[in-house]
Amino acid sequence: MDVDAKSPEFLSKILKKNVVSVESQVLTEEEGGMSGAVLTRLVLKMDKGEEFSLILKERRDNLESSIQLGLAREAFVMPYLKKAFEGHIPKIYHAFGSMKTGEKIILMEDLVQSGAVNSSSCFPNFVKNKGKDIETRISVEDLVHVSFTAAAHLHASFWRFKPEPWLRTSSWVPTIESKLGIHQFLQLTKLFQDSWAQNKTMMENNKSKVQWDPLVIKALDASMKKISVKQYKEENAKRPWTLVHGDFHPSNIFVRLQNADPSIVYVDFEMVGLGSGPQELGQYMISHCEPKLRKSIERKAVESYYKELCAANPRVDMSWDLCWSEYVNGGIGRWLWFLPILATMLDAEVMQYFHDQVKCFLQDHFEDAEKVPMPRI
Repeated sequence: MDVDAKSPEFLSKILKKNVVSVESQVLTEEEGGMSGAVLTRLVLKMDKGEEFSLILKERRDNLESSIQLGLAREAFVMPYLKKAFEGHIPKIYHAFGSMKTGEKIILMEDLVQSGAVNSSSCFPNFVKNKGKDIETRISVEDLVHVSFTAAAHLHASFWRFKPEPWLRTSSWVPTIESKLGIHQFLQLTKLFQDSWAQNKTMMENNKSKVQWDPLVIKALDASMKKISVKQYKEENAKRPWTLVHGDFHPSNIFVRLQNADPSIVYVDFEMVGLGSGPQELGQYMISHCEPKLRKSIERKAVESYYKELCAANPRVDMSWDLCWSEYVNGGIGRWLWFLPILATMLDAEVMQYFHDQVKCFLQDHFEDAEKVPMPRI
């Protein structure tokens, strides 16, 4: 990919306007996320003196993991979502990706410069918000409502749709009959198993940076024992599926607060694929929501999501009971998969926060930790 996406010549061609000069500011690692992609704010000076800013997201180095995980799919999904989900994704000026090489370039709207705020800033309990100003123009409860409403419309628009092969999990959702699907499923579950074994070894040697609670340990052990292709097939046959964001948490969601009605914009679609819609809601709540508040609002929030989902698409064939079960089991299953892997990557304070969030969710929803599902990969 021999393109300089920061050059005035390239940007002039893309925007069909005369760009005179470009100043670039690489955003922090925290803003760029954990995928290895680089986010850069480009400030463009036009020929009449006005300034215009864009966000450039690109992946050019360390491409092996990008190829393995298929992260270039984000460049494909943006135009794919435009019609059904316009207004809830950033305006895209250019998108290129290669699943073969792992490279990608996305030029998109600068949401911060247009007045949107990252919704993670609305959660005073979130570990990465220590010492930062908290966004108070919208309550957490209202933010959850608008985030889940937008999710309902995304899920309704793609309910049991014909998937593209580049979508994550498309080789094992809705069926896992192919050799490729079984291989990928087992490869990802092995990542979970190996990471959990590594963490247990560190516990035994008193070298763990996490204070693992017995309840969480029991749940992880129980979840690992349940991993099997046969069991997955049986469970998946009963589980409705749709297009899912794949990494659904407040840090990947911006909120526009300029008008009376807040609106949601989703970013970071590298893990977009097929899966359970309500599972995404569970991941969101465990990730950021203070446990007592989460417990007090979660049922109402999921009920509102379910009503919006059914109203938006009469073909939705999921009962309320199944929706709630997927919120609980899908949410905890997703986080049980995350925990051992993240423990090998994150610093102690951040990791302890996520561990404790999972522990509280287990306490609220699982009287017996043996009843947790297999990991949701």
